[in-house]
Amino acid sequence: MAELSPRSSAEEIVAHLRSIGSEENRAGMVRFGINTATALGISNAVLDPLARRVKRNHERSLKLWQSGIREARLLAVFTDEPPKVTVEQCRLWASDMDSWEVVDTVSYLFAMTPFWRERVEEFAEDQREFVRRTAFSMLAYAAVHLKNEPDATFTSYLPLVELHAVDERNFVKKAVNWALRQIGKRSMELHAPALGLAQTGCFERQDRALDRQGRREGIDRRKNTRAAGGKDKVQDMTELDFVPVTGKTWPDFETLFEQPGSPKFCWCTSWRDLPDRQSADSADKKKAMAAIVAAGTPVGIIARSGSEVIGWCSVAPRVTFRKLSPDQNDEEKGIWSIVCFFVVRARRNGGIGAALLDAAINHAFKSGASAIEAYPVDPESPSFRFMGFKPMFAARGFRATGTAGSRRNVMRLDG
Repeated sequence: MAELSPRSSAEEIVAHLRSIGSEENRAGMVRFGINTATALGISNAVLDPLARRVKRNHERSLKLWQSGIREARLLAVFTDEPPKVTVEQCRLWASDMDSWEVVDTVSYLFAMTPFWRERVEEFAEDQREFVRRTAFSMLAYAAVHLKNEPDATFTSYLPLVELHAVDERNFVKKAVNWALRQIGKRSMELHAPALGLAQTGCFERQDRALDRQGRREGIDRRKNTRAAGGKDKVQDMTELDFVPVTGKTWPDFETLFEQPGSPKFCWCTSWRDLPDRQSADSADKKKAMAAIVAAGTPVGIIARSGSEVIGWCSVAPRVTFRKLSPDQNDEEKGIWSIVCFFVVRARRNGGIGAALLDAAINHAFKSGASAIEAYPVDPESPSFRFMGFKPMFAARGFRATGTAGSRRNVMRLDG
């Protein structure tokens, strides 16, 4: 079979997909509530590189969708051209939805169209479960990615969120909560009305859009009087920029770790192999980390607000770390690990930690991760707090798979 290229037809792509399907993967999808009736058993970690290889082609995307095959439809979304998407296409594809993960993939494409607002309202009124989920998945994506959209747009949708918060269907309920959570994190102006809605009792405890740990991470925009001289110190999430640490961005990483209060005693080498660890001082650890970055090995992402570097998350392939848990299966491929967070003191309690986690998840999956592991602790833990808190990961779909030591929990998010 010829290698796929931008000139490959929909038929050739479908034939290739059929040739690489995995019955084992297909069976595993069932555990996550994925409808496998038309699935071939191919993960997004495989589909993403394929999409980059064949490039965008609107007409071909329409044919891929018409095939009805799960993986072909996901590729249709990945390779469509948003400016060419029509209202009728949105309606047709929404009517075809039969699985939550297809909905959430398509919703990002729909949110990039100029008529996304009208489709949110239209699909929210539709009684079909997955069509209604599409409305709120679109709203969640829009709140995160449409940086130039005025906050008033999202304020106007809060009554719609409240109206459908009582929908007891699981896939709708989760999307409604997701939309509210993203609206509440978008800006200081949106936080208060979103939090107020979350506290009205419309949302079940386990699915509260702004739960206790979310508020701990700053969704509730707590006052940080020490950082702001007695005034609220709140980070506008739309101003944040997340970039991986590379040779080009090393100076920003160095600046972050050299400032007072930073973890320059370890330079985030605690979980990485380090020669003569017992005798290595801060300078040695910095040199070791610089060498890892210079070699092109992924190490993590930094958060920037304008020209200021304000946070760090260590997220990288698990094979680049020392053993992180006793039951770790080193035969697994494509596993990434999140092992550390750091936010500058003046920006803490403003939601940066949660935003770093969201960015780290996105970075790992875009880089080809098949699954992400994390090792957070309970909020009351006296140690390992730099690895994050368990509720923050649970709120994003991580599931507990074991423990590592007496305090760390092993949690996993599959792609």
